[in-house]
Amino acid sequence: MDSHELNETKGATQVGRAKLAYEVAMHGTLECDVSVGGSLAHALWWAFLIIITVGIGAMFYPYALAEHVANRTHIVQNGARVGRLQVDVGMFDMIGHALLWFVLAWLTCGVAYIVYLYKVMDFVMDRVRVVPA
Repeated sequence: MDSHELNETKGATQVGRAKLAYEVAMHGTLECDVSVGGSLAHALWWAFLIIITVGIGAMFYPYALAEHVANRTHIVQNGARVGRLQVDVGMFDMIGHALLWFVLAWLTCGVAYIVYLYKVMDFVMDRVRVVPA
């Protein structure tokens, strides 16, 4: 089965995950370099943005958090970094996804927000690419 047929039968999301899983299996393990200082700076920046935007930024923070962690993840094989994960989340894609879930959260009095956090991870992981180190 070629990649075109695979795309049609499984869908683009599953193909992307399968490619990522194949790359990790072929190349080694994942190693994440998220430092305490970098995480603190990232969290403080987003806290500032959330305050400035009167809470609207809170709907976009989960995307930034997932992207922050994924972009600092490397593939390690035999002790050497052979690749890294790269996430490219477009602003308009993010806004469209967040608005949909904002409406759902509003209609369900916040209950949908629990599922939203999982869907954000799914949304971001669907945009992960493996690039050489």
